[in-house]
Amino acid sequence: MNAPLTHKQYQRLIAPRTHLWWGAGDWRRLSKKSVVEGILSRGNWDDVLALIDEWGIQEVKQIFDLQTAGPRTNYRPQTIHFFRLYFDRHA
Repeated sequence: MNAPLTHKQYQRLIAPRTHLWWGAGDWRRLSKKSVVEGILSRGNWDDVLALIDEWGIQEVKQIFDLQTAGPRTNYRPQTIHFFRLYFDRHA
């Protein structure tokens, strides 16, 4: 789950959306966790669909579930609520 991104994944998910990770120094070194959080938190629906198409809904759900399981998270409550409903229905 935390393997480095491939060049293809970088080109497809990161390069067109660098604005989602404004604080990242080197976008090529983003982890899958960072990519999922950035797209689900700040991306649009087309970004979400590209993410799911690239990694599959099960992997995206698994990363999201791990990120939101603890007491602290970077997701807004509305985002957590929406994606829990979405993944419960579609994953």
